[in-house]
Amino acid sequence: VWAPGEGPVSLPDNLGTPLFGEDGFQSFQIQVHYNNPQLVEGIIDSSGVRVYWTAQPRDQQVGILTVGDPNVSLFGQPVGDGYTMHSFECPGTCSELTGQSVTVLREYLHMHETGARMTNEQIRDGQVIRQAAIDYWEFHQNGNAAVQQDPYTVQPGDGFKTSCYYNGEGRVFGLGSSEEMCMAFLYYYPRVKIQIQELNLEVP
Repeated sequence: VWAPGEGPVSLPDNLGTPLFGEDGFQSFQIQVHYNNPQLVEGIIDSSGVRVYWTAQPRDQQVGILTVGDPNVSLFGQPVGDGYTMHSFECPGTCSELTGQSVTVLREYLHMHETGARMTNEQIRDGQVIRQAAIDYWEFHQNGNAAVQQDPYTVQPGDGFKTSCYYNGEGRVFGLGSSEEMCMAFLYYYPRVKIQIQELNLEVP
């Protein structure tokens, strides 16, 4: 996932994602969202994507766990006017099926233009043990913001509470930049299958 403010991403040399085979990516689909609210004509996009790959397997495979509202379940619903907050909880069942601890090496927080602040709390045994936060949100600078922190461990049974604070009027949840989202992307290893059970704890 790319958003304004995001630079190139390079994994450590011992980590990668599988291509082909029974458990690898079989193909790539590139989806580009354009935002031209003033309908300016004659704009040409010359951007592209460069993917590097090797036939040498890496020591560990990387997976991506998305928490918050990964499916935009509030699609079309109003965000609320003025300063509002929406929270989403991924309970401990979203990680207990891993059967092992995993290490999160990068954590991206993601909202759109009316985002003001965002947090993602890691919860273990009912207690918050870690919080990632972007306290001053500017979409065009950090639309997909990597939290500046050391890698951390997620144990089976850990949950997450993702909270997004907005400041604007007339917005709804959706896929466009003029609409809103609330999600966090956790790049972790070793890659295991994690089942997501999201619970919306919306606070207008």
